[in-house]
Amino acid sequence: MWIYKAPSPLILATLSFLVSLDLENNNFSGFLPHEIGNLHRLRKLRLSNNLLEGSIPPTLHNCQKLVVLFLYGNNLNGSIPKDLCMLPRVRAIDLGSNYLMGTIPSSLGNMSSLEYLYLYHNSLTGAFPLVIFNLSSLKILAITGNNLSGTLPVDLCSHCPNLEGLYISDNKFSGKLPSQFNNCRELLVLSLSYNIFHGNISKGFGSLKKLESLYLGGNNLIGNIPPIISNLSMLQGFYAETNNNKGSMPSDLWRLHNLKDLVIHSNDLTGTIPQNIFNISSLQILNLLNNSLSGNLSFDTRIPCPNLGSLFLDGNKISGRILSYLSNCSNLVAVDLSGNLLSGPIPRSPGNLKYLKIFALADNQLTEESGHQE
Repeated sequence: MWIYKAPSPLILATLSFLVSLDLENNNFSGFLPHEIGNLHRLRKLRLSNNLLEGSIPPTLHNCQKLVVLFLYGNNLNGSIPKDLCMLPRVRAIDLGSNYLMGTIPSSLGNMSSLEYLYLYHNSLTGAFPLVIFNLSSLKILAITGNNLSGTLPVDLCSHCPNLEGLYISDNKFSGKLPSQFNNCRELLVLSLSYNIFHGNISKGFGSLKKLESLYLGGNNLIGNIPPIISNLSMLQGFYAETNNNKGSMPSDLWRLHNLKDLVIHSNDLTGTIPQNIFNISSLQILNLLNNSLSGNLSFDTRIPCPNLGSLFLDGNKISGRILSYLSNCSNLVAVDLSGNLLSGPIPRSPGNLKYLKIFALADNQLTEESGHQE
């Protein structure tokens, strides 16, 4: 593998008319020279996915025409320069997947043109500056995988109505989840998982009409999963695993005709699994393991479950027989029904399950021979 040094100060000093510098996906190493601030006409700086190290030059704020700053996927360290806020035209900043430390400067909340802010997978600490939520232009905020703390505004999009994606998973945010989303008319992805949020999942989530993915897993959430979740007609993924949610599953989840992933494992859900969940033809993953769900595992023989690939129901209290028409779900790759109360014989024929790789039935009350088929 060839390793190349970052552009030298001497070269940069001669490029005063440079408008765009794109060296992404190479093997450039070394430090970003301070002379990069001399490129007063520069609009786009793309140096992502290299081997650059050291700190981000504070002289960058001299590039007053800069619109795009992409430095993700390097070995940059140090702090985020406070003077980045002096770049009046910047619309997109991506500093993700580096080793940046310290706090996020509250001065970033002054960048009135900023639409995309990616700071994911660094070592950032301290309280997240809520003033950033005052940026009316903000569309994407991605700070996943840091050590950031703080709370979220009760009315999440009151000052940033154009927000399309909020990614704050794998941090140390606490407090209650937002309860008002009336202004979040554009929100597509809300990723709040693996923080320290507590309390209930509020009914306010039901107003997120465009939402496609909702990640709430790995918190300390309690109470029922509100039935109003079934109103999110565009929802493709609902993840609320590893919480303390109780009660039964909403009976109207079948209305989510675009749902692909339903992951609510490791809670304390009770009652039966609504059979009409299997009416969702788009469903690919159903993971309800390690709850207290009971009743018979039953499928309507007329329902083909054409896209269901993973069915994880292990560690519940499901009883009855393993029905042969499970084979109607012809794309199943993994089925885990272990640790339940299933009884009777295992069907002799796997039917249409030609893609099946994992079939786990341990710790049930099954018999060896099948006397007849269902």
